[in-house]
Amino acid sequence: MSAVAVVVLIMLGVFSIAYLLGDSVAVFGDRERLESFVRPYGMFGPVVISLLVLIESLIAPLPGGVLPMLAGALYGIPGGVLASWVGNFLAAMIAFAIARIWGERVVRFFMPSFSKETYSDFVKKNQWFFWATFAFPTAPSDVLSFALGTSTMGWNQYTIGVGASLLLRMVLLVSFGESLANIFFI
Repeated sequence: MSAVAVVVLIMLGVFSIAYLLGDSVAVFGDRERLESFVRPYGMFGPVVISLLVLIESLIAPLPGGVLPMLAGALYGIPGGVLASWVGNFLAAMIAFAIARIWGERVVRFFMPSFSKETYSDFVKKNQWFFWATFAFPTAPSDVLSFALGTSTMGWNQYTIGVGASLLLRMVLLVSFGESLANIFFI
């Protein structure tokens, strides 16, 4: 199966899950709704969180920090970080792959003035900037993943860099969510 077919199938799967969830997407609203949505899945609740994070990360208009904070409130730091990191990491890898396959026209959808040449030069000289941006919840990681997919950065370097950076981001967001839960709900 070609890479394009795999990416298309993954995207269809993600959007099918979002469609099937329908009104359940309102679970993003508060802890009680999320708990009542996730509770029936029992030990698979963190998997549901990971899938929701994956969907949230690929659909750019949704804020990226909400679900990791809710995961922290529900599962604490270890479980919340794992569930959130898996979904974010998979979304970042899918976005990178899509940009590798379809190129800068995908990035131009999010950033109309995008210039691959200017961006590639910036990436070569300032890779630390991108890892810091991924690590701290200051910019949308999905847009960065699409943009980095058009650069000359290799898969191994991207995988290691984004994996480690997103881990730090998830620790920060999940810890904040757990702290808020301890203050307001416990």
